[in-house]
Amino acid sequence: MSILQIEDDPLWREFCGAALREIAAVERVESAADGASGMALAELLQPTIVLIDLRLPDMDGFEAIAALARLRPAPPKILILSSRNDAVAIFRMRDERVHGFLWKTGDVKTHLAAAVAELAAGRRYFPEEVRRAWAALRAEPSAFFKILSGRELELMPYFARGWDDAEIGRALGLSALTVKSHRQHAMAKVGVHRTPQLIHWAIRAGFGHGEAQPAALH
Repeated sequence: MSILQIEDDPLWREFCGAALREIAAVERVESAADGASGMALAELLQPTIVLIDLRLPDMDGFEAIAALARLRPAPPKILILSSRNDAVAIFRMRDERVHGFLWKTGDVKTHLAAAVAELAAGRRYFPEEVRRAWAALRAEPSAFFKILSGRELELMPYFARGWDDAEIGRALGLSALTVKSHRQHAMAKVGVHRTPQLIHWAIRAGFGHGEAQPAALH
């Protein structure tokens, strides 16, 4: 099988590359340092598995995953390796396009080998600590996906980046008054009273992680 890793940290690229090459079933390992290069390599190589970080310098990791899932004739299996443990990342790891999720903590090498074997066999891989985090989020009465509407979820990445109502309206084809109304409703639901507090809440929840453009929750 072939594996493409998309990771901007050179130390992690080196570590994972070496670990992957030790797996007998892995015939080829290639690396990319950003999302654009990763997408180009994925189209060229058609890898079996893509190992991807969620923090990329040029795009949001979940946006890259959505694009990878559209590759034809056969999209790669997606294995996330990230330090992100915010609510948005934990929620979105359950996306059907994600086949495994590892944190950059603990015995990463062992988990990486186990994950590759499971994905190659057509299964998914989520370690116990990841499953516990998902269960805890799902049990939280005030979890963001339980209290925010679909439109509010769409707008939240824009709020996290500090865009004003007019800017968001132009980007999404909405009036500034409509955006303002959604902003006020979202603030009431998450228990904040001022826009700076909303920005802080949205970033802490995981809605603003340096994406080139705000990434809507899919």
